[in-house]
Amino acid sequence: MDNKPVYEKLPKTLRRCLKERGLSEEGILYQAKVDMNTAGEYADGYVLVTEDRLLAALLPPDRESMHTFKGYGAVTLPEGESWAVRTFDMKEVKRLWIEDCIGCNLMVAQIGEEELPLAALSNFYKRSAFDFTRAVEDYIRTGEYKPQKDEEEDYCP
Repeated sequence: MDNKPVYEKLPKTLRRCLKERGLSEEGILYQAKVDMNTAGEYADGYVLVTEDRLLAALLPPDRESMHTFKGYGAVTLPEGESWAVRTFDMKEVKRLWIEDCIGCNLMVAQIGEEELPLAALSNFYKRSAFDFTRAVEDYIRTGEYKPQKDEEEDYCP
């Protein structure tokens, strides 16, 4: 299966971080961009799924830069900063969904019996995140990979 187009959308710094963790380009099945951490602070990030792992990768919040609808722009890491990556075994993932909250949306996974927030996102990313969770839920249920929808971004003046 060729997942290179999905992988190439990831920032180089994240690709390097994932490579250091032994994740190959071909291993990424699904990905969703998020723009907030679980505390609701603007922080660029991604939620990724491989055959055997669910990963939530977030940058630390950048309180010095202006956040726009498409994030902070070029992803450059300040000296000493790195992606915070949480990894979960896909065999333990029972569900993945989006919860509506006041001011943002929360991506939540049921890992075993525990419900864990992975990241938050603004409404700008909600539709693509919903498509991601639907594709991953189908993957959890059937164990079969089906390509994730790749919709064009909405125009926002």
